[in-house]
Amino acid sequence: MTATLRVQRTFPSAVWDRGPWRVFLDAEEVATIQVNGRLELQVEAGRHTLVLRGKGRRKSPECGFSVTERDTLVGFVCHPQPIWPMALWAAFVPARWIVLQERRLAD
Repeated sequence: MTATLRVQRTFPSAVWDRGPWRVFLDAEEVATIQVNGRLELQVEAGRHTLVLRGKGRRKSPECGFSVTERDTLVGFVCHPQPIWPMALWAAFVPARWIVLQERRLAD
């Protein structure tokens, strides 16, 4: 049984990071996501990891999630650090540049 993995990239006014981000599912690059974009992939039941990588060393922390036989949709929202102190901090800690959060998303 498969479920849909949906990733939505929000915060389009972040002028400091408007390039595409590469999407890695289980350590394999599977797609890119643009500013204000939405990506949908089919995933099998089981444990998975998701990481987004931007320009240079900028990336999200690795986010683990599980898909059960009953799941039909697993959703994530991503965006650059939105508040200037956090964005400044993320400039020095590039593994925190992209915020990646699991969310319940509407169909």
